[in-house]
Amino acid sequence: MEKPTDLRIIKTQKHIKEAFYGLVSEKDFDKITVSDIANRALINRATFYLHYQDKYDLLEKIENDVIDQIEAIITEIEIERLHEHMGESMQLPHVSKILHYVQENTIFFEFITSNNIDPSFFHKMGELMNKTVFEIAKLESKKTDAIYNKYIPNINSAIFISIVSQWIKTGMKESVHEISMLLSKLAWSSLNMVLQEL
Repeated sequence: MEKPTDLRIIKTQKHIKEAFYGLVSEKDFDKITVSDIANRALINRATFYLHYQDKYDLLEKIENDVIDQIEAIITEIEIERLHEHMGESMQLPHVSKILHYVQENTIFFEFITSNNIDPSFFHKMGELMNKTVFEIAKLESKKTDAIYNKYIPNINSAIFISIVSQWIKTGMKESVHEISMLLSKLAWSSLNMVLQEL
């Protein structure tokens, strides 16, 4: 059973994050102050500093929460299930789920793409997606010195970052299915190329 203080902490952090999201939809991140966030969350600055060092620490923790949730989505997918459909140009289920998650958290993803404050965020997303795809080929145990094993995962991550970022910046006009199929086909294509070398 959670202690009352734990519930208060959770509630306060929720209000702080909601205040932050409200502010980033109104003005640039650089112009947002801790006082702005505290006032919007109906708390004082001292309370804010009990939870976060500054607005950058708040942003980092929000990003980490998002990455954790994306990783949870990915780990739900059984590698065996992906392996069964390998090479069939089928939609990768975890890609579709990630894109739905992006849609459900539009404010955060529009903010992170438009401000370019932390370029590493999308790299982390790309690496998570890529890790799952390449586990199918079990490349960790085969030809680890091969040049394709060294560079293709990075290429796939870059492709993922570029497409998803562009999709977000242009208002997510294409459907999740369309973008998911595009990413899935590119992932299968590169994976098949690797497997032909094994």
